[in-house]
Amino acid sequence: MKFFSILYLSFMITFFSCSKEIMIPSESFDAVSIFEEFWTYVDEHYIYFREKGVDWDEVRERYLSLVSRDMTDVELFDLCQDALMELRDNHNRLQSSFSSARKYPYFADFEVHFSIDVVRDQYAGGRLTQEGDLFYGMIAGDLGYIFIQDMDRFQALPAIMRQMKEEGAKGIIIDIRSNRGGDSNPFIEMISELITEPLTVGYYIEKSGPGHEENTDPIPVRSTPSADFYLYLPIALITDRESYSASSYMAAMYKAVPGVTVVGQLTGGGGGGNNGYQLSNGWIIAVSMSDFLDAEMQSIESGVEPDVFIENTAEGISAGRDDMLEKAIDILQ
Repeated sequence: MKFFSILYLSFMITFFSCSKEIMIPSESFDAVSIFEEFWTYVDEHYIYFREKGVDWDEVRERYLSLVSRDMTDVELFDLCQDALMELRDNHNRLQSSFSSARKYPYFADFEVHFSIDVVRDQYAGGRLTQEGDLFYGMIAGDLGYIFIQDMDRFQALPAIMRQMKEEGAKGIIIDIRSNRGGDSNPFIEMISELITEPLTVGYYIEKSGPGHEENTDPIPVRSTPSADFYLYLPIALITDRESYSASSYMAAMYKAVPGVTVVGQLTGGGGGGNNGYQLSNGWIIAVSMSDFLDAEMQSIESGVEPDVFIENTAEGISAGRDDMLEKAIDILQ
């Protein structure tokens, strides 16, 4: 996510319609007024209060009691950061000229063990071809394997999958473990080569007013079949808790596709799109203002559940064994 930008799919409504204009910093301000401005912006724009089970009014009372008019900028910034962290959302950001945004550790309590070196050396014969953020090759004899390192330079994914089919692949494994997101826009077109009829792969909602429950009705997100190609191969999509933001979008959308099995751990979530606002003292605040729902109309903010749960162990990876990958291989063979 970037400040003053939004994570959204290209067909979506933008958030600028419900955002305040960027303000010119005031020459005079005090800690209480800045905290109130910060709290009010979050209160009126954040979409996940119910999802997170957070009483934002209670947070205001608790933190406002700690604000003093003579506290330093650093002290006030840290206090606002602490308040924002109560929402447990890595797409929320507070940034100043003297301090970077603090990140919420969404995968800290999970056993996350993955090594692309183990995949390459133990399962792919010591070689994976790289194209952009994609690393790919054949494993287990007749299965294609594609690791997407980031959701940035991965537009070649459909072409690589077509090539693998032409070379005799009987199934394809797409691995998005440790992928913390990027661009979710290409997924709808990519899915078009995996379906034979129009498919709703999820729903989109955004804030429509300042009230906590003032959101738009869910907007269906649909993919239509490609006119000239159908892959017609089973796919296993491997996820772990570090699969975040656009990776959760991918897991949710692909889970709706017939013939796709999501294997691994609950993803890291991160379904929100955010927008930036400048406080009177020049600090930038950005919070999640939209949500993505899967095909069953469940929010992906807290993560996408796999169809088949399995996780690696540190001992297994150290020994050169990837249990999650082996389960994906078993499913496709």
